[in-house]
Amino acid sequence: MAKFLFFALMAMLLTGCAAEYTYNGKQYQSSNAAIQAARTDIRGKIIAIPKLSKPLAESALVFVPSLEWCRQTVKTHGHPSGAIISYVQSVQYYGFYGMAQALQQRGVFKTTVIDEFSQRQPYAHPAYQYIIWLKLNGTDSALWMIAPGDKPSAAQQLSISPLDSASDRVSDFVQSVEQYIRNAKSDNHGDY
Repeated sequence: MAKFLFFALMAMLLTGCAAEYTYNGKQYQSSNAAIQAARTDIRGKIIAIPKLSKPLAESALVFVPSLEWCRQTVKTHGHPSGAIISYVQSVQYYGFYGMAQALQQRGVFKTTVIDEFSQRQPYAHPAYQYIIWLKLNGTDSALWMIAPGDKPSAAQQLSISPLDSASDRVSDFVQSVEQYIRNAKSDNHGDY
């Protein structure tokens, strides 16, 4: 996601004063049109995810960064306009939200709740079996984390390859969550 956003931002900066917005290699005349294209693309990728026959775990609270928090991850060069930064911020937000929705679509958890946050690390949420969040490590660097709901200090980084395809990144994210749960089950010798 970060790699794509960097290229999208660079493409917009290179166009000079002409306000053109690029998403997935296609140019749009307005940020609204490009954002709508991103939302449609992300929604299509989520719908294409096959459902599990049964959930792997009971519940998860997935924190996606707020739109304002996403601004902290936008790496800029030169002096881009506020409209360009807002566009990149919005596409990034929808991408992160789409990752959480992918877990719902796949049915990894019996109950998946998505919420926004803007903290470095969430507080414990013992009502949920797991919590998942995006940890900001500076501009253009963020990591997805997972932990037991009652012990966020035991967080582990989810292994997600820096793949070019958004579909591959979403699939990698979901598979990483599934692997974490399977490992936790085998460590605890039990089911949820």
